[in-house]
Amino acid sequence: MRQSPSTKRGGERREGKVRKPGILLGLFLTAASLSSARADGVGDFYRGKTVTLIVGSSEGGSFDYFGRMAAPILKRLIPGNPTVIVQNMPGASFVRSTEYLYNVAPKDGTMLLIAQPYIVLNKLINPQAKYKSEDFVWLGRVAPLSQVGFVMDTAGVRTFKEVLQKEVVIGAAGGSGPGMLVPTLLDRLLGAKLKIVRGYDSDSGLYIAVERREIQGLGSTSYSEVKNRGWFASGKAFPLYTIGLTRIADLPDIPTIPELAPEGPKRTILTLFTNIPVIGYTIFGPPGLPQDRSEALRASFATMMKDPEFLSGVQKLHVDLDPLSGTELQELVTRTARAPAAQVEALKQALKPLE
Repeated sequence: MRQSPSTKRGGERREGKVRKPGILLGLFLTAASLSSARADGVGDFYRGKTVTLIVGSSEGGSFDYFGRMAAPILKRLIPGNPTVIVQNMPGASFVRSTEYLYNVAPKDGTMLLIAQPYIVLNKLINPQAKYKSEDFVWLGRVAPLSQVGFVMDTAGVRTFKEVLQKEVVIGAAGGSGPGMLVPTLLDRLLGAKLKIVRGYDSDSGLYIAVERREIQGLGSTSYSEVKNRGWFASGKAFPLYTIGLTRIADLPDIPTIPELAPEGPKRTILTLFTNIPVIGYTIFGPPGLPQDRSEALRASFATMMKDPEFLSGVQKLHVDLDPLSGTELQELVTRTARAPAAQVEALKQALKPLE
């Protein structure tokens, strides 16, 4: 009896052809061999080399701590176990280091960067910035940023509503960072009386200025920075707002900056702005990074998110671990970098000029 063309004999039929089990096994082994060869190739490349983890701020502060905590763990996890060192490159609210990675640093995976996510916003409102956020190879996110604006007890105000009536002197570093951008938005959109003193070179310099009473607070800083000092708990400082789309769990009565505005265009602008902190604490590589090394670095980052040493250290950041994979983060950054033109233009107008 003649067998029907649809009958399977000795293997899986696909489109009228018979594929032998031995062929399938061979294809599987070939794929596994290629994957292993790629891994070996990455290990061979990194073995004996030094990977520089650039931190776009000076020593001290949460981003520097994140880099120094991650470096020895990545040494264990990156194939080939390269030496991993931290190099601080402060300047222009992380823009200097970002432009360096994009335009100058080698594109082979031996230089990576930790920078605050506001570099994505900077490119949106400053098209002349010499990088494209979506071109970087984003390895993964640890957690969203947890940021606040605050005033000291000597400022004579305790709430944002009071800042609408009484001037407060706050400090900021460069013009492209949240310490400058947040109070500028709140001044121009809502009438907050926040007088900004610019020119401080780092977060640590800003805190020294606060303690010396040169300034009365900060328009944006890491919540953990203030919490570690015990200033909120002791009543030495008062939070005005949180910079994000959701309130900080420890500060349930403190509004987010979109909540400060009525429904309408102003709240839309503030909501677009606060999408940026969601990008959070990240590590990223230069554009043009070879695919096999990109995949290996993303896999190493993902493994780090489960590493006991890392999990112990991340508690000192006072963030709730909420990782994103490299692929998810890449999509988030790309979507943010390509926000609707009308929204971006409204945000640019609200922040222009900053000189």
